[in-house]
Amino acid sequence: MFNRKILYTLLFFLFFSEYSFAFDQMTHQSINELVFEKTNIINYLDELKIDELQKNILKESLMKGGFNEDVPLTRSMNHFHEPFP
Repeated sequence: MFNRKILYTLLFFLFFSEYSFAFDQMTHQSINELVFEKTNIINYLDELKIDELQKNILKESLMKGGFNEDVPLTRSMNHFHEPFP
């Protein structure tokens, strides 16, 4: 009986632990977008006299990079976000 509980517990974690490794692709992309919009990077780009088109290209590149960081999905298992160590 005890061995069966251990087996079921291990099987559960084996099959469902995939969802606990990382954010999904759209979340990573959205985090990069928020970082671009909410940090001082826009002020820095203004100081460099970067025009709006170039800012949008940079923003889109950062968002695409966040999406591509999780492709293939197995790549996202190699990095974690732990805000409270």
